[in-house]
Amino acid sequence: MKEKFDLKKLLDMRFFKTLAHPATDFLFFLAATTLPFENLFFAPSSGWATVTPLILFLYAILNLHYLRPHFPLIKKIFLFFLGFSILGTLTMLFFHGRFDDYIAAFVPLILGFTCLLSFLEFYTKQGSKFKQKLNLLTSIIIASYLISLLIGLAEYFALKYNLSGISDVLGFLFKRNYLAKNRVQFFFTEPSFIGMHLFGILLPLFWLTKRHALLFLIVLYSYSAILFGAGVRIILDIFLIAIILSFYYLRKIKDKFFIPLGIVAIILFITSVSAVNGRFHKIFFGFLNSPEISLDCELEENQNTEECLALLRKSGINSDGSFASRVFRIKSTIFGYTKSPIGFLTGYGLGNSIHPARLGHAQAKKDYKSSYMKEVNDLANPEYHDDSISYCLYTRIISEFGIFALLLGLFFLYNLARKSTLDYKYHYLLILLYLYLQFESLSFYAIWLYIAIMYLNTSKRELSV
Repeated sequence: MKEKFDLKKLLDMRFFKTLAHPATDFLFFLAATTLPFENLFFAPSSGWATVTPLILFLYAILNLHYLRPHFPLIKKIFLFFLGFSILGTLTMLFFHGRFDDYIAAFVPLILGFTCLLSFLEFYTKQGSKFKQKLNLLTSIIIASYLISLLIGLAEYFALKYNLSGISDVLGFLFKRNYLAKNRVQFFFTEPSFIGMHLFGILLPLFWLTKRHALLFLIVLYSYSAILFGAGVRIILDIFLIAIILSFYYLRKIKDKFFIPLGIVAIILFITSVSAVNGRFHKIFFGFLNSPEISLDCELEENQNTEECLALLRKSGINSDGSFASRVFRIKSTIFGYTKSPIGFLTGYGLGNSIHPARLGHAQAKKDYKSSYMKEVNDLANPEYHDDSISYCLYTRIISEFGIFALLLGLFFLYNLARKSTLDYKYHYLLILLYLYLQFESLSFYAIWLYIAIMYLNTSKRELSV
């Protein structure tokens, strides 16, 4: 009788023990160092120019020996990916997806999975020294983000005082250069990625370690991003996440007098931000400066006249091309589901999220009034292709794997929170769900860090920090 294959025994072999040498921890610390530097010119992708997931991938492969205690969790996630990847392969063939986009779609799945493995391996490998190593890791992360913040300050002065030397040096280092567009980007691929770092990485790390330097860094980064005019999205992130956090922290405060003070603080935040950030003011308060017009722009027959289009572009979503194009991508995808409901149930194929976006393109374009047309026209171009279209994780999962994959994934995340002993677990979950509403794969680390923290903080096991 053949002996049953035992993966735990395999990973306990001398070969895997040798690979998992203590010196390989250098890779994990290197990955932590590179977290905020995701715009290096030699990064393999220009969409998200980071090398950190590749370093974590290498660490995960070398330290497979330390995965043995976590097989139950790993098995669930692996089977989820395997099952829906098979479904995504079949539907990709059925809906005639592109093979190159299909292959490209495996990259974030593999790197994401190994990112989680690296977190679990690092925890297990350190044993009783985990607290000490986590403090060292946190110090490295704080230092890295402070350097990134100082680079942002240098960018601000370079733009304000036309210091071409600084701009030229950074332009050489950057994969994508937003300084040419008069935008401070720190060392991120895009300025809009800031929120993912602050609330997907630094905030959970603060909760985990209680290092107040992290809280100071989050506040300082938030203030700097707004002051430097880095973007609108970070303002929305701060506002919405502040509301979520207020429900967590205010219930801990016995003096309810702080509640109206918190409301006043939020109002002051909005008004002060509106005063210093022109794009934010234009989107949310541009209607206050609207001129009188001779037509009723509520009537459908008037909405495409020059007078009404000019009014619509002065405020709201259509006043900001970047914001408008992202909303358009989501709307066209949702309209596409109504054109082909079977794909809503089964998905349209791995890497084929562009299929429903094209189906709903014409209908979504009727409501699109922004003057920025590049991304809208790209989606209509048969030659244009990309394995990631909607920039929203929820629509991407539905588009590739179907609604049941999304529901199963959400249930898994909720179940992790339910079993966790952390008192901020549901607030953490809400923040995570918000981040993936707009960042999709760009919030890469957030979901894997959430899974690791929740899994390691249950009644059966306590993250010893």
